[in-house]
Amino acid sequence: TGLTAGDNGNIFRTINGGANWTPLGSQSVYIINDILLVNDTLALNVGANGSLMSSSDLGLTWIPVSTASPESFSALEKKTNEVAVFTGTNGVIGEFSAISMSVGEIKSIDSENDWLKDLEVLENGRVFAVGRNSSILRTNNGWKTLDLDSINHIQSIKFFNETLGLICGLNGKI
Repeated sequence: TGLTAGDNGNIFRTINGGANWTPLGSQSVYIINDILLVNDTLALNVGANGSLMSSSDLGLTWIPVSTASPESFSALEKKTNEVAVFTGTNGVIGEFSAISMSVGEIKSIDSENDWLKDLEVLENGRVFAVGRNSSILRTNNGWKTLDLDSINHIQSIKFFNETLGLICGLNGKI
């Protein structure tokens, strides 16, 4: 099973490895910026204006989850089979619990309130978040800021193992 989403809250689903995609129609009035299969039944998506939705049937039906946040969420990653973490504007990060089917505290971890565009959760549980103005933050007994001494806007992060990773930014910077 695979899911993809985008403008106008449209979601598409495949059950044959991407050979065919079924449109599920618009599920939200907001753009969906990221979508995630958390476990064998739970799917989540995040988007603009504090939009977070859950599906307990692998994306067939969706229900809004209250975040009480005006931020736009941009990235969503699985932390465990019961917890997903997401980032967004103004340097915010939050967690969704599959046990309570709710969002915990959403807080700013970036002292400059930059838009955190992507995140990566390593097998050891360490979380990295990246974004505007070369923001790179990582968990290590709290959140630590890593300084690249650059004005690049970081768009994406990907680790291949616990020590080797890449970040990509605007204008082809890697």
